Amino acid sequence: MSTPTTLSALPTELLYIIAQVSTATDFLSLLLANRNINGALTPLLYGSIILKCYAVAQKCTDTLSNDPTANFDGRDLAACVWSFTVDFQHYGMFGEWRVRFRNSLEIALGRMSGLQHFTFYSAYFGTPRTFISALRAAASTLRTLGFRPDENVWWEDETDAHVFDEFRLEFPELNSIALTLFDDLAQPWYAFFQYLLASRSKYLRTLSITDYWERLTLAPLLRTTTAWSALEELTLVILNSNFSVADLPPAPNVRKLTIDTLFKVPGKARVRAPIPDSIPGHLFPNLEHLACPYQLLPAFLPPDVETQRPIKIVCLDPPYFDPNRRVKWATSRFTDWPLPQWADVRNALTCLPRSAGPVVDLSFCVDGLDAATLGNDLSWTARSLERLFIALHQDPDNADHLGHLGETLFAYTPKLSTFVLSDVPKEASFEWTFVFASDREQQNNWLEEWERNAESGTLREVAFTAECRWRRMEHGWVVHDYKEEE
Repeated sequence: MSTPTTLSALPTELLYIIAQVSTATDFLSLLLANRNINGALTPLLYGSIILKCYAVAQKCTDTLSNDPTANFDGRDLAACVWSFTVDFQHYGMFGEWRVRFRNSLEIALGRMSGLQHFTFYSAYFGTPRTFISALRAAASTLRTLGFRPDENVWWEDETDAHVFDEFRLEFPELNSIALTLFDDLAQPWYAFFQYLLASRSKYLRTLSITDYWERLTLAPLLRTTTAWSALEELTLVILNSNFSVADLPPAPNVRKLTIDTLFKVPGKARVRAPIPDSIPGHLFPNLEHLACPYQLLPAFLPPDVETQRPIKIVCLDPPYFDPNRRVKWATSRFTDWPLPQWADVRNALTCLPRSAGPVVDLSFCVDGLDAATLGNDLSWTARSLERLFIALHQDPDNADHLGHLGETLFAYTPKLSTFVLSDVPKEASFEWTFVFASDREQQNNWLEEWERNAESGTLREVAFTAECRWRRMEHGWVVHDYKEEE
């Protein structure tokens, strides 16, 4: 019996299994070998597309924009796509190449009738016409939308300025929006995003607005509703000095909040947003996960209030840790912004015991600290912690005192299982290196000394560098290299 006949007899479920365990070459061979297997596996191949390279993006959009009659079995490949991401930068792509890509992209997007997730972050292509091509085709199915709109200097002609004039489609499934703004937002964009946020304000579950344009006023976008009743996760990265958290609409169901903004720094000429004394109680009353600059933390846990927020996870000056909890030091995007000083961060942390959570996961970064006083500085505020992550920008002072943390810190943290006091990854390309934890034998000595002096033996994972971590096993501490785990 020939292979095609054998494949024809296989159930669709088994064909999917074959696709998942086949190499890329075998997979394509199977697609060409048989009509049935082609019909079953093509949707799997084209279902989710992520374009990170211009050359690949051009070929892919050419294929997706082909007339269906030219494809195998007359299949419309664009209709198979349910997730489409364009995220590459090609600053030299102008002239006929840019026009060709844009035209094929608009045709392909216009046929993605089953698109559920659309993300577009490539510069010079985020024009109204490109944007609306996807929205028209997938208005009834679109669930998540991420977009970076381009300023009007990159629009092809005047038609881009008017494509939103009569556009008022409904998006019944849309519950997640992420906007990234690098340039001055032209009025057509502004008006449409106002409409989009207002029409979905009662249904949005996640909202992210990243604004790198300091003169942009986002208030009209953020005040398109009286409340975000269904919102569960909110991310705001804002430079504008007029921004105030207190001006946000009530969001009673937000569990995770990320705010990255700048505040006024003494002695600095540039004015930043004022630091509020407290955030009104009707804003984020059920907040559990807070990521923000350290200056803003006390405003979420103010003194002398009847009901405190149930914050359990605090990440100051994010992001500094990847999902595997390796330290990721992100240097300031703004050259006039100083690195967090330990005295200031320590004062901000004194509000943690007020949380109704309580706080069990704390991460923050500092320029440097004194190992001789670290335990005493944290012992009172860290009592409820299960995980503690500290990113250092330079070696701590008096590093030889780290061995005393067992008696000064861990004896007062009976639930702490994970502790990271780490340098930065070498790929950060800093001109200096860290030496306080370069000797793994010294690291092991600290771990053993902590266990001897701490009343609690709950520590299970510890890291001092970005290259490895220690895990507590039955027979003692064992070191694991990240590269080996990868």
